[in-house]
Amino acid sequence: MLDSDILKKNVDLNYRDVRLNDYQKEAINQSLYTKNFFLIHGPFGTGKPDTLVELIYQEVKNGNKVLAAAESNIAVDNIVERLAKVSGLDITRLDHPQKVSKDIKSQTIVCKLEKHELYSKIERINKDVDRLSKELNEIKFKSKSKSRKPFLIKEIRRNKRIIRNTEKIIMKDIINESQVILTTNSSAARDELSDIEFDVAIIDEASQTTIPSILIPIAKAKRFILAGDHKQLPLVISSDAAKELEETLFKKFIEKYPSKKQLLNVQYRMNEKLMNFPNSEFYNGELICDEKVKDSSIDIVREDLDIDSPLVFIDTSNHPKRQETRLKYSKSYINLLEAKLALKIVNDYLDLGFDEGDIGVISPYSDQVNIISNETDVEVKTVDGFQGGEKEIIIMSTVRSNENGKLGFLEDLRRLNVAITRAMKKLIIMGDIETLSHNDTYKRLIEDCRSENTVIEFKSEMEELE
Repeated sequence: MLDSDILKKNVDLNYRDVRLNDYQKEAINQSLYTKNFFLIHGPFGTGKPDTLVELIYQEVKNGNKVLAAAESNIAVDNIVERLAKVSGLDITRLDHPQKVSKDIKSQTIVCKLEKHELYSKIERINKDVDRLSKELNEIKFKSKSKSRKPFLIKEIRRNKRIIRNTEKIIMKDIINESQVILTTNSSAARDELSDIEFDVAIIDEASQTTIPSILIPIAKAKRFILAGDHKQLPLVISSDAAKELEETLFKKFIEKYPSKKQLLNVQYRMNEKLMNFPNSEFYNGELICDEKVKDSSIDIVREDLDIDSPLVFIDTSNHPKRQETRLKYSKSYINLLEAKLALKIVNDYLDLGFDEGDIGVISPYSDQVNIISNETDVEVKTVDGFQGGEKEIIIMSTVRSNENGKLGFLEDLRRLNVAITRAMKKLIIMGDIETLSHNDTYKRLIEDCRSENTVIEFKSEMEELE
């Protein structure tokens, strides 16, 4: 019965964004005309944000009221920034302006409230409250005036109630007039939305959202669209007792209802050689590299430990100081050899004229991130912290090097998928091949690099790092 849930197919829409490819258009088409729900599977660099912005535009064009949500404020802000550039849309971002970027404060409900025609009433009453509060404060030192105190307290409270009620009226007015309301999943439970039924809820980061969280915006709409990539990292659940929450509605639905999803196939971020391994390993080889980025690369080859290839694997397995270790009282891991090597590579690129913003360093371990970031101004983050980001050059420190082949965090292959799909033109992975090869996926990655002659052995006689 689910196939019949699509009310219309192959509708010839007048797309605002002429850059959209056929897969993006099909995702939009199917989403617009589904009776209940649809899933947009957007892997790295496949234009998911552009697809969602066009979908929201088309929904509004069809006369629908849209609730656009995501788990994080950053993800919501990204959509707001893109929608703000689309003329003719009345959008409102819920949540306090302190939680959103400066560029989109004018789209927030608080800023809109201050521009509303009724706001002058709030300003006038606020002045009365200030005057009454000042008088109340002064009579504390005047015994003859203390009989006026109950009246002043009552008046202040009455005026504050009027302010709150007026604010609610204004907010309701703004929300009712807005075509698109944008908020985090949790803030979709705000009182201001309690009696608003949306025609559609469009939820980004659906693969990074717990089921209880995502049900909040879903409950507000007649139908819903989920967008995400279950092949990348989910929301991190810190409590062992709540590990079951890591299974997302997006993953459940995409496995149970494959006919209700559209994969965005065209990848616009990275060189084709960088795309090939994650494509075959995680996406069944279904991704297509756009011609504009297919051969994009760094033309300069560094003097040490580099070759003319977008992908380089630096093997530390024969270096006497390759071993992982821990800082005192820490459960995280560090690898001092890899940290020094990462910093050397960073400085090599900076000396060659690359900007700090072109380079990123990734490691699965927070302590490794800290010891590297303390020595450089380039962006250094954990894999989780880099999800959604991209750089021309990515240096990845895998850290783990031990005789038992223990990989820890690295065993979560979604973490590997994120780490190796952040680079646009150059990816340099450093690690102990003997340790990493205990995992079949890492072993295949290493074998791919070997077949392309892109593995460089980091030999012990190289003492310049010591």
